[in-house]
Amino acid sequence: MHDSTAPTNGAAPAVDVRIAALEAELELLRQQHTHTSDQLQRFVALLDNSTEFIGIATVDGQPLFINRAGRELVGLEADADLDQMNLTQFFFPDDLATVQATVLPAVQEHSRWTGPFAFRHFQTGAAIPVLYNLFSVRDPQSGEVLGLGTVTRDMTAEHAAEETRQNFVAVIENSSDFIGIATPDGRALYVNEAGRRLVGLADEEAARATAITEYFMPEDLPFIQETILPQIMETGRWEGAFRFRHFQTQEAIPVYYTLFLVRDRTTGAPIAISTVSRDIREQLRREQEREALAEQIIAAQQASLRELSTPLIPLADHVIAMPLIGSIDSARAQQLIEALLHGVMAHQASTAILDITGVPVVDTQVANAIVRAAQAVKLLGAEIVLTGIRPEVAQTLVGLGTTLEGVRTHSTFQRAVAEALRAGLSLDKYHS
Repeated sequence: MHDSTAPTNGAAPAVDVRIAALEAELELLRQQHTHTSDQLQRFVALLDNSTEFIGIATVDGQPLFINRAGRELVGLEADADLDQMNLTQFFFPDDLATVQATVLPAVQEHSRWTGPFAFRHFQTGAAIPVLYNLFSVRDPQSGEVLGLGTVTRDMTAEHAAEETRQNFVAVIENSSDFIGIATPDGRALYVNEAGRRLVGLADEEAARATAITEYFMPEDLPFIQETILPQIMETGRWEGAFRFRHFQTQEAIPVYYTLFLVRDRTTGAPIAISTVSRDIREQLRREQEREALAEQIIAAQQASLRELSTPLIPLADHVIAMPLIGSIDSARAQQLIEALLHGVMAHQASTAILDITGVPVVDTQVANAIVRAAQAVKLLGAEIVLTGIRPEVAQTLVGLGTTLEGVRTHSTFQRAVAEALRAGLSLDKYHS
């Protein structure tokens, strides 16, 4: 009996061809899968080696993938179960309203939202400043939204740098010194508030419209060009007392001027010229006051010294004495004569005893001073009695050829005083 189900000789080759085609197709699929798997591994490796937070989530917010940098940023363990998480856990409760009301609607409408935000660290609870970039992941053919993606940048370093910059600016703006920065060719870039106030500039815009040379008196510009700028270029710095010019009143403002080059840290090339300069008007005023006070003190000391160097002692009515100690120069000789004349007038003296026991050297200058004193006193109706002439002094006077004309002498001060007192008593009796 003939089996109708048995393949005919013509059908067998067709089946073999079909099987071979299926096997080839299967091999191609295997190759494509291997290629896709390799590409996926390379893609994941690429994402994992990125320094930015990269994540993919479903439309309803369940994380599907977070790269290594992202997990480290928010403190997620490597084996954290993403299936049990939601995007809302990455934000602080106070920020969720902004996520719901602003971020997600912007992604739905415009496919992207980018702006500053804060992630929450899962371990410490600390706020992490980030530049958050959330976007829709769409099917390239249909445009259907398949999920959400993010490439988010950690802004911690930038925030720290900005905070440092703001602190630096605050220090500069609150400094009482003039602080300015200019380009290497002398165009002003910045002048702080104290600096603008010092030289009469209204605001930052007015300061930026100036050049370095405008801050100085015209007569000081040659010194700038010939001394300060060459030294700046050679050594990188110049400092010393100088003058600024007030832009409104043209007044010269004394300052302690410090000018220095700002160089590129890498190349060393000059990138700016900067100054920190101090208004020294008050300092100069105090110095002038101190100098005036010092001069007053010196004058008072000199007056005291003059009194001490030419002491006048009233001994009795009509008798005064002046014992001299120390060397006598021309200035002291003049003081001696003036003090003696004032003493004679003040005490109505008829006798002035001049004792030179304490004068170590008696020369022509001393002798002439004594003669001039005697002549001046005689014009006032009195006479000088000279005491304290030692033997060596007498020899010196003889050797000099000095004649003490009009001057009475006594060997000791005591004898001169005794005689003057006796003469005074006699004179009093005569008048009585």
